[in-house]
Amino acid sequence: MNVFEQIAIPPTAEHNLLLNIIQIIAFMIYYPFIGMITGGLILSKYFNLKARLTNNEMYGRFADDITRKLIFSRAASYGLGFLPVFSIAIVYSQFLYSSSFAFVSNFTLSVILYFISFVYVNKYKASAKVVSMISSYKAALGNDIKPPENSGQFESTSLQAKKSNLSLAFYGMLLSAFLFVGGITLSDDMNEWAGFTSTFMTFINLKVWINFIFFLVITFAVTGSAIIFFFFNWEGGIKFTEEAYHKFVRKFSTGFTMLFLALFPLFLITGIVMQSKDTYSSSVFIFLGLGIFALLLASNFLYAVLKNSDTKYGTAIFYLVIAAVSFTVIKNQVAFSNSIRPHLAVINHQAEEIIQAKFPKKEALAQISGEDIYNGRCSACHKFDVKLIGPPYQETVPKYNGDVNKLAQFIYNPVKMNPDYPPMPNQGLKMPEAEAVAKYIIDRVNQKK
Repeated sequence: MNVFEQIAIPPTAEHNLLLNIIQIIAFMIYYPFIGMITGGLILSKYFNLKARLTNNEMYGRFADDITRKLIFSRAASYGLGFLPVFSIAIVYSQFLYSSSFAFVSNFTLSVILYFISFVYVNKYKASAKVVSMISSYKAALGNDIKPPENSGQFESTSLQAKKSNLSLAFYGMLLSAFLFVGGITLSDDMNEWAGFTSTFMTFINLKVWINFIFFLVITFAVTGSAIIFFFFNWEGGIKFTEEAYHKFVRKFSTGFTMLFLALFPLFLITGIVMQSKDTYSSSVFIFLGLGIFALLLASNFLYAVLKNSDTKYGTAIFYLVIAAVSFTVIKNQVAFSNSIRPHLAVINHQAEEIIQAKFPKKEALAQISGEDIYNGRCSACHKFDVKLIGPPYQETVPKYNGDVNKLAQFIYNPVKMNPDYPPMPNQGLKMPEAEAVAKYIIDRVNQKK
């Protein structure tokens, strides 16, 4: 169960940005694709059940059309579904390297369940196709021609396979998504790491349930907009032969999408309120604003569809919803990076030590000039006894009590400490360089006493 723990390595500071980019791209694929599959399964299960209870073939037809349009091929399922999930789990295992947080079991179980679920998703699509072919065959025969003797048993077996595969895919996708969202939610706040000791804790955490409901809101917003797009716009849309069915699909998809587009910004704002203040930054609020703006535009186009009964704006609605999801992903990743910054400082240093041990550098610390680094990197914002962009060293350095390593850690990966000054940007120094400039600054301050 500890596969991700075994293959994880601590990232260096230079790799943090690359891992963030990989994470963002993976999530941008994960939410729309998993959203369409999960939402498609939920709606298919609902309308198949409704078709059996009401004996209305239109509901069953809608369930089959959703399956055909929103659940892609086997290759796409694994390429756009399983690989992003696996990539996200790998990146998280690197970011949370050596933490006591028991995220491993969540991600491992989730990845396994996703893989199994995709197997049954594709089985369900295949069995639904067989059932549809049987129905078409019976319709073509008409009432005057008797079907083969064993056709009834074959049809019954196919219907049972369709029902079983749908149930297994449905429950597997929901459980794997819950575990996945739970792992991500509890990773976002370092204050909760110590209390998360087992997967069971995921099921009793209120914040996990709220974020899972938000995941479902995103899922249904993407699914609703995808139905409008794929049923009415993509490659000319479905060729509706019955006006009643056309009207039903248009009315359901637009109303369904409007509901979840209205809930989307509500959960976005709720998520910001629930987050620790350590995650806040200007970038978080910028991407939050862009996400809400994209949702407002999508809602305006959707209102035009509702008002005019014209689905020509389906493409714009779908892509604006995808844009809103993408902005949400970036916002979440920036907030996550802000939250774990102190932990990253530690594991980045561990990575440097591992690299130094395996590939020792010839230059010694004494050969690195702290004074040159100060003149080239630090002097633009700091003086020893004059306030510039940053505080004077005479005020801040004594707090370190001559501890070169402690000051070097801050210089290597700075965090905002004094609200009266802007946060210090990362200077991109290597740890030996940070240690050299820290020693130089401490020596200069001591000389001026």
